[in-house]
Amino acid sequence: MSREINLPRVWDTVLKEMLYPKWRTDYIGGVKTSLYVYTSKKESPNHSSLSWVLHQPEFVVMWPTGLKDNETDIFEGDIVQGAVQKGVIVWRNTAAAFLIDVENKHIVFASAWAGMKVIGNIHQSPDSWRSNHG
Repeated sequence: MSREINLPRVWDTVLKEMLYPKWRTDYIGGVKTSLYVYTSKKESPNHSSLSWVLHQPEFVVMWPTGLKDNETDIFEGDIVQGAVQKGVIVWRNTAAAFLIDVENKHIVFASAWAGMKVIGNIHQSPDSWRSNHG
């Protein structure tokens, strides 16, 4: 039985670009190595492993929740529209869970949010979130 590997996407605060993991095989020190890397479309070649990205202040790592909006993965930082209201997906250490931030109130995923749709994220479409938070 195989399981899909869910890796985070990364917001580059300098280039203002979302980076997604890509499988890459390369020779490092004469040894064939395969790993997931994050590659910028604006700076080439700029390949960075997840372990490197996690330690760089210019990158915001957005972890996958494991949930989907139809076929689209839902990530931390996504703006979602529920039946009545919209919110942002956040991780809370105190709950050890992803929650939905609605007007600074953290709520759990519930049946009311079962049909939620991703309408953007806080980095690429912040205005759709600000309209709800002022």
